[in-house]
Amino acid sequence: MITFTLVPHRSRVLVAKLLAGTALALVALQICLVLALLATALAGGSGDDTWSLSAALIGQAAISITVPMLTGIGFGAVLLASAPAIVLYFVLPTAFGILGSFHAFEGVARWLDQSRTMGKLVEETFDGTQWARLGASVALWTLLPLVVGVWRVRRSDVR
Repeated sequence: MITFTLVPHRSRVLVAKLLAGTALALVALQICLVLALLATALAGGSGDDTWSLSAALIGQAAISITVPMLTGIGFGAVLLASAPAIVLYFVLPTAFGILGSFHAFEGVARWLDQSRTMGKLVEETFDGTQWARLGASVALWTLLPLVVGVWRVRRSDVR
């Protein structure tokens, strides 16, 4: 609430949080890529046993790191408190994943279980169906909390 007192334009604060979270995720990805490259070089990796990543897989890795960060920011904005947001960030998708393991919910889970839709982002280049499923799960677990969170933050009183 101190931030909203100092910067009364709540939209600016929310945009700054989203940009900072995205930047943090992308910097972490770059650090990991550099460390992996150094470790491969130090281990003497050459020839067929070394790893390689296409530009598409690096882009998909950036998505796999950025989307959960934005989801967490969305959950925090919805609940206006960090601790319950962290708990729900882990509990709700896990419970949904367990529910999706039942035969009756298999079809829905293929589209809305984010652990399924994002699971192979760093392993293979996605096709159209995989992107559509990822989009559906991101809409449910990331965009919906962000929209509701932005609405709540803009409407809540500073106490």
